[in-house]
Amino acid sequence: MNGDSTFRSNSEHSFSTQRPVGSTFTFDLQADPHMDSNSDPAVYTNTLRNETNDRPDFLIDLGDTFMTEKFAVTQEQVDRRYIETRAFFDIPGASSPVFLVNGNHDGWFVIWLGIYYIVSARSESKAFIRTTVYGRPTFLGFLGVLVAFGMVEPVIIVFGVVDLITAIWTYRLLCLEKIAAASLK
Repeated sequence: MNGDSTFRSNSEHSFSTQRPVGSTFTFDLQADPHMDSNSDPAVYTNTLRNETNDRPDFLIDLGDTFMTEKFAVTQEQVDRRYIETRAFFDIPGASSPVFLVNGNHDGWFVIWLGIYYIVSARSESKAFIRTTVYGRPTFLGFLGVLVAFGMVEPVIIVFGVVDLITAIWTYRLLCLEKIAAASLK
């Protein structure tokens, strides 16, 4: 990490990547380990051992694993969360491939929401956009509650403020569009 080029060896393991045609296979599926103050690392370790005892051909983790949106503000904190959490996957990863899917707490929620807004704007989905203008100010309040209960860092309020500003900007554009349409009549 951070330019460290030291090689660290670990126990060598292997797994099968293909079964004979027509044979059955087993996989395990898990989601939302979160690894926050409501989680117990010993319980999660036991869960991973139980999954390993299933002898799955592969494991899929459906996300909310690294919790970077909740616990990481700087790149160094993001890196640390990934390294700390990744160590848990040494348990099933010693005998099965592990496939990770990002959850909304793993940093993708905001990206997908942004893409959704862009697609809606390009398709001129004004009904949707108008609806969001009135609902989006509540997002700032929601973030305020999360901060008040210590569930997220206060810096997250910046996103709520930016979203509120863009909601106001969108509202003004909708008003100007309505005025422009009325003047053409």
